[in-house]
Amino acid sequence: MSALRTVFPQHNRHFKTKQALKDLPHHELPLQQPLQQSSQVSDEPIQVMFLDAVEFIGYNKVRVGVFYSGIIAGCNCADDPTPVDTVSEYCTLELVIDRCSAEVEVLLIVMFYGCLRFPLSAE
Repeated sequence: MSALRTVFPQHNRHFKTKQALKDLPHHELPLQQPLQQSSQVSDEPIQVMFLDAVEFIGYNKVRVGVFYSGIIAGCNCADDPTPVDTVSEYCTLELVIDRCSAEVEVLLIVMFYGCLRFPLSAE
């Protein structure tokens, strides 16, 4: 949680969530688990789209769509002329932000016959 805590400063209700998510290293977000077309997350920048935000007593829930790229890892042979191609990927994340402590829980939202929620550790 330490990296996410520094992204969302305590008692700052006007933080830039979208830019903060873009600035996080890819390994801080659960992008590997929902890959559909590729086998590894690319280092290319991500794009974030707000889907929903709800304010509750003591915490906020922000749901975002994340567009990012993945790569299909090949054999990596020295004489393999195949260039590394990127494939577009998408996932939905929910951020549960505690307004007192500024701790953020990142949940991967998986759409499969409804909505299943899998909490993921940010560490």
